[in-house]
Amino acid sequence: MVYKYSENGLRALRGGATGFSATAPAGRPLALAIEVPDIAPCGQCRVDMVNESGRTAWSGLAAITDGRLVITAPVELSSGLYWVRLYTGGADPAREFGLRLE
Repeated sequence: MVYKYSENGLRALRGGATGFSATAPAGRPLALAIEVPDIAPCGQCRVDMVNESGRTAWSGLAAITDGRLVITAPVELSSGLYWVRLYTGGADPAREFGLRLE
């Protein structure tokens, strides 16, 4: 996700393969810690990981503590581009992060 400021406000744009800063190994369980300092702590937030075509690859619960979203996904996902969607309430994600598994 690329954030751009303009005179009309903040816009969030999905990028392709370029601009990704998060990578992790494919084919083994994931343990992710993502900085989210502007989201209030929550005991249990829903997290969905979707593949490039939007199909859910994993869904589970995570906690936000000390400004970090900590995710433990006990699945072994194949190589590719994924989107990690954080839901703190409601139907729309509060945040979406790009993740490349290699």
